[in-house]
Amino acid sequence: MTPGPPRPGTPPTGSLPAGRAARALLPRRRLTATVLGIGLLAPAACSPGAQPVATDPELARDPLATVDQSAWDAHEAGALTGLPIEGDLADFASWEEAGLDDSSVASTRQQLVDFLGTVYLSPSSFAGLSDAETRSRVDEVTPDFWKDDLAEAWDEGNRHFYAFALADPFAPVGAPRIAANWYRAEDGSVPQLMTTGTFAHTVIDTSSREVGVVAQRFAMRVDLGAQGEAVRGMHQVTLHGLDLCATGEAGGLHVPAISTARAHQAVQSATMDQVIASPRVPRTALDSGSEDARQGDRETVLFCD
Repeated sequence: MTPGPPRPGTPPTGSLPAGRAARALLPRRRLTATVLGIGLLAPAACSPGAQPVATDPELARDPLATVDQSAWDAHEAGALTGLPIEGDLADFASWEEAGLDDSSVASTRQQLVDFLGTVYLSPSSFAGLSDAETRSRVDEVTPDFWKDDLAEAWDEGNRHFYAFALADPFAPVGAPRIAANWYRAEDGSVPQLMTTGTFAHTVIDTSSREVGVVAQRFAMRVDLGAQGEAVRGMHQVTLHGLDLCATGEAGGLHVPAISTARAHQAVQSATMDQVIASPRVPRTALDSGSEDARQGDRETVLFCD
């Protein structure tokens, strides 16, 4: 069965909690500690030619070329593992009692970075793949404790949350921008690792040469075992700069809102003002009842009429 386009009023968020199938629709400007869903839509192939487009000096409108570069940390996923983990060990009794430090969670950080890098930072890696092949590639890098929830969410029509693959004739331009933070945390006696951030991409309509930006914001929290391994966790992502109705019609392939239409221009402006200008996602985004995450703002996507 092929789900239709997103329903009017549906927030551009999805989530997958570890160990149980549950999703949450987020209130505007709130990101809660849940994990986003993925959806299985009709099999659809990305254009084999959808490779990154070299930055063209004539494309002076590139939105990411004019932002404050000091607000961003990197251009590729691998750099995420080199970012510091914020929070003094002495302030987290559960870490000290378990004998954990930064080196103890190196493999867990790599596991999360591999997931993030594959699903959000490598749109060209999905080019030419069928829906089943895309799902298999995502599954390969998904932590075991998220696999069942991810599969169920994919089957329910939320693929676009977990496979950033551009519909034809769109293509990425240059390298993405990445702003991210790692945090030490705990839940009672359970040590935890958190990471939050924003991924931004310049994209181009290769037929009209219109250029714009799309972004994903994420927040992840995992419980740590005795050796620093991830044993369960939560992940959430919100989407920005997209035409969600057209994305649904494209079988979950991302359709950026970058035409000259007034509605698309409004989405681009809101995405720049609300997401790109403030790429840091605060630690409190994973706290229950948080009001300052500024995630899922409806103005940053276009819904169906």
